[in-house]
Amino acid sequence: PVARHCPGPEPLPLPPVGGTFDVVVFSAEDPGNFVVQALSYRHKLCELMCHMLACYGSRPKPEDSSQLDLNTAAQTKETLAAYHAGQWFRVKVKQSMNDEVFSVYFCDYGNVGFVVRSKIRTLRDEFRLLPYQAIRARLSSK
Repeated sequence: PVARHCPGPEPLPLPPVGGTFDVVVFSAEDPGNFVVQALSYRHKLCELMCHMLACYGSRPKPEDSSQLDLNTAAQTKETLAAYHAGQWFRVKVKQSMNDEVFSVYFCDYGNVGFVVRSKIRTLRDEFRLLPYQAIRARLSSK
């Protein structure tokens, strides 16, 4: 079966133009392209990731992902769960590299990585409530 299409979370509320808020810079390519996370949401993201680990476990079983149609998930931009570097993350499949390896976008961190099929799961509804934490940013030229 295909991962059922569920709407993503509401966007993270941002201050109006000219307003400010505290952020953590997660990654930076250059002044015109970097990713931040709102400092006020950091504890909520940590809680979410702890709950995902408790729910999905630390030893993914390949059979748990065997029914997912990841190519369709990439086309529909479905948010899924992926186990990477000892933690579960909310991801969107970008493309299939082969039958077993997929390029994924980490919704809360703004980076791209590779995950094997056996470590990807359907994202439970309870993990869809927190807004995605990655905020693409650039410095103003003014």
